[in-house]
Formats: sequence, structure tokens, C-alpha cells
Amino acid sequence: MSRILTISSEIGLTEQIASALHEAGFAISNASAGLEGLKMLGEEQFDLVIIEEPLADADAWSVCRQAHSFGSPIILLGTESQVEAWGRAEEAGFDFYFKKPFSSPGLIARIKVLLRRYSVPSRAAPAEAEVATKAEQALEAEPSPSPQQVEESVSQPRKPEVERPVGTVKQAPTLDPRTLKLLEKMLAGEYVQIAPAVNLASKIGFSYPEVSELLRTDEKETSETLESLVQHNILEKQFFETLFSCPKCESFQIQLSIRCPACHGQHLNRCPVLEHFPCGHVSPEEFFATENGYLCPKCKRALKAVGLDYRNLGIHYRCQNCGELCSSPTEEYHCLKCQAYFPKYEAREVTLYGYKFNEAERLHTEAEVKRKTVLTKCLSELGYHVTSPAKVTGKSGREHELAIYASKNSGVSAANLAIDIAYDERGVPETEVLKLYAKAFDIGAQKMILIAMPEISSDALPFADQYNVIVTQAKDLDEAAQKLPKEVT
Repeated sequence: MSRILTISSEIGLTEQIASALHEAGFAISNASAGLEGLKMLGEEQFDLVIIEEPLADADAWSVCRQAHSFGSPIILLGTESQVEAWGRAEEAGFDFYFKKPFSSPGLIARIKVLLRRYSVPSRAAPAEAEVATKAEQALEAEPSPSPQQVEESVSQPRKPEVERPVGTVKQAPTLDPRTLKLLEKMLAGEYVQIAPAVNLASKIGFSYPEVSELLRTDEKETSETLESLVQHNILEKQFFETLFSCPKCESFQIQLSIRCPACHGQHLNRCPVLEHFPCGHVSPEEFFATENGYLCPKCKRALKAVGLDYRNLGIHYRCQNCGELCSSPTEEYHCLKCQAYFPKYEAREVTLYGYKFNEAERLHTEAEVKRKTVLTKCLSELGYHVTSPAKVTGKSGREHELAIYASKNSGVSAANLAIDIAYDERGVPETEVLKLYAKAFDIGAQKMILIAMPEISSDALPFADQYNVIVTQAKDLDEAAQKLPKEVT
């Protein structure tokens, strides 16, 4: 049974939703405030979250942004128009938006679609105190709206925090060109596995020499770049090895040192040890050895057969200072740089990882790498001025990020294209159509093109037709570039 969390301060609406969801066979949990809902998300796992604005203690849009990080699909119930709300979809992180009032059958149908499409990733629940602290910090950062703000008419555009000229286009942040070069090689199969090379003389104890040479970065910068690609889900990392370093100077040039547990001396020798059963004497094997065989140095009896009157206790350590025998001497590390001695448990641990390309993100990564070289070239040849990725200021004052923004003047007319790229092996959903339409509407684009890789879902096609969004289906960007001229002319 799917578990659904509702975050709503309106008791009547909560009861309406809960009743409809119970009848549909869902398990329901309710939170009457934003902070309470975020704490529940941190402590339990839910298959879907419904957030309704306004909330009593926080801005519902802020709560939505925080809830998005927990990985469950989100439905937002609000008072804004569909166009204005979907224009904020990427900022807020919801998966579907309903303008109130809404129908319960429509909500149930949308929940079922999202549950079929998404699966919630498993995660370890953070400690309650940690969840509460993070949630409080997040909500304190954004003040709760006043009743006047909540009741603000949808027809009145939201005033931007910073006034920007409408239609302002600027370059959006993108991957560093050197990082793109690394990804090109990984996509081509030149780097199948990136393995660390242990280098105890370096500051971090290891390096990725081939990658460092390609990126022209030092060991630390290279490691940070690879980790950032893991955070972007482009690379996967696997455990490789654990190194230990000095807790005082952090040098990796350390060696294991042993001491006698009795006198703490370091002069220890390894030796096989025998035990004579009749008298119980235990000594190094060399003390039993004579020209005529083994003779007990204590009782002076000859040792006849192993297992009968004596046994071999294996390798022990004998202190040359006090003569103590021990099977497990005291172990500690000795730093060759600062000469410090410290117990093993105080050693600083550094985990080394190997990296490989995440094949599940191949389409997305190819788009990041090829977008400028393939699509930009195609549009430039058609006379467009291209920015990719782009940030464009809309009539609402908001900045919208697009995969590509292209414009050209042809005599008295102007042509502006808003192009986004979406990837989903199961078929690009309708949410991508709605997000592109909302952004294009706000910036006043004449044409909207959604490149769906590898294809658009059947649910999304009616939305594309209704909102005049041109859909280009392609297995990769090379195919999209071949189809693009037909769509923009």
C-alpha cells in the first residue's frame, strides 16, 4: 500500500483529501504545519507528498523546495494560475500543480500516474534533532506570508525582488570546458574506470594522474571535480582502498610500530614457540633445540612427539629487553615526518574511490556535452543568435533557465525560440511540456520546442497539442539536430 503525506493547515481540505485517498486504497499521514511535515519526511519514508498553500507556519513554496530534497514526488495545491505556477516549477521542485478548487477524482488520477512513474529512493533517516534543525533553519530563512499576500489576486503579477528588463538574456552556469572534455572521453569509452594511484608523498595521499593531466588540475582539485560529477549523478563511485595518516601533521608517511606489553620496549623478535605438556614450560623453539632433538630446558626431559607431550604454539614475539613472550604486541603508528607515535585508533582515515560513468545518465550527459556543438551549430547556420544554456527574464520579473534560447531579426519581424531538452527512458512526461510552456509564455517566445529523448509519453501529447509546444523526439542530439531545421522554419 502506497503511503502519502499531506501537509495542510486547512482542516476541511485535509479531511476531504484524506477521505478520497482512503477510498482509493492509500495509507495517509497528515501534518498540519510545514515544519511538522518536513520532520515527518526526515523520519519516515513516503511514496508521495501533497502540500497545500497557505500553511500556518511557513511559505508553502519554501516547504515544497525543502521537501523536494527527500526524493518523493510532490503535488502542490495552490491559488496561482497554472501558467504562473508552472513558471516556478523548477524553483519549487513539485511534480504536478493543481489550482484550487480541484476535483478529487482528478487528484487521485494524478497520484496514480506519479506513483507509476516514480519510485522513491531508499535512504537512511537522519537523526530527529538533525532534521528539526535543518527544517527550522530553512523555514526561518523565508518568512511566512501575510494573509494579504495569500489572498493576492492571481491576475496581479508577483513583484520581482530585483527589477530586471524583460527579455534580458544571459549565459546560465554550465560545466567547465575541461570537465566537458573529460566527459567526452568517458562517453567515447576512453576512460572506462578511473582508479586512484596511491601517492603517500602527496598532501591527500593519492591522485588520479591521467585525469589531472587532462584537466590540468592538482590532486585536490581533480578529486573535487570527480566528486562534483558524482553529485550531479554523472559518475558512480566505488570503494577502492583506505589509507591512514598522522592525526597531528596529516602525513601519510607512517609505519606500524610494535612494543612489548610488559616493558614497552621496541626490541622484539619473532620466533616459533613450544609448550612442554608434562611440566608446562613455554619457551622459544631455539631453547628446546639440541643436537639430539628437542630437550625441555626446565625439566630436562626429551620431547618425543608433537601432540603427544608437546605442541607448537606458533609465532610469538620475544622482548630482547625483558624476555617477555607475547602473541599480540602493542601496535601503534610512527609518523616519519613529525616523529609522533600514536595508537592505531587515532589514525586519520582517508577512503579512496574509483569512478565510472553512470550509464543511466548517458542521454542527459550527452546533451550537456553536445548541446553547444551540435544544436548551437545547427541554429547558428540558420541565422539565429544562440545562448545555451540561457537565463531569460520574463514579464513576471523571474529568470527562467532554458537549454537553448535562440533569436534572430529578419527584416521587420523577430523570431524567438525557447528550447528545452528532457530525458526519460519511459517517455518524457507532460510536466516537462507544462514547464516549458509556462517559461515561454512569460518570456514571450514565439516558438516552443521540447526535445524529448528518446520519446514523448502518450499522456504528454495532448498537452503539447493544447499548448502549441513542438515536440521533437530523438534518440540522441545528433538526430535532434537533423530534425530541428524543419521545426524552426
